[in-house]
Amino acid sequence: MTGEFIIAIHALTFLHHKNEIVSSSTLADNVCSPAPRIRKVMNKLKKAGIVENINGPNGGYKLLKSAYDITLSECLEALGEQPIFIHWMSGDREKECAISSGISSVVEDLQNDLNAICFDEMNKWNIGLLEELVLKKRKQ
Repeated sequence: MTGEFIIAIHALTFLHHKNEIVSSSTLADNVCSPAPRIRKVMNKLKKAGIVENINGPNGGYKLLKSAYDITLSECLEALGEQPIFIHWMSGDREKECAISSGISSVVEDLQNDLNAICFDEMNKWNIGLLEELVLKKRKQ
């Protein structure tokens, strides 16, 4: 997961909490991230049909569906991300050594298995639940 995922779930949770059209500058202030970065993430969520962008002086973003129907796995998919992504693999598939030539394939299988588990778990979480948990923790 990248920072874009954190921005997405934070912004979506805030949109749900406010229950109104929210500008990118207001989102940026709440998320504590620059407005251009917010707009980049929100554009991906818009393309996925999760949010709508309203133009004009009172424009901004709003949810297109219930926060309880927006799963965290859907957010990851909208961003084109995986929970676990290995950027570099050791070894060399062309070497004669069984370990050097085979380890990356096994690690890729591990990554795929872990991602499947993570996606299954993230399907149980949604934006509405995140808001509930945030508000519950705030009261403690």
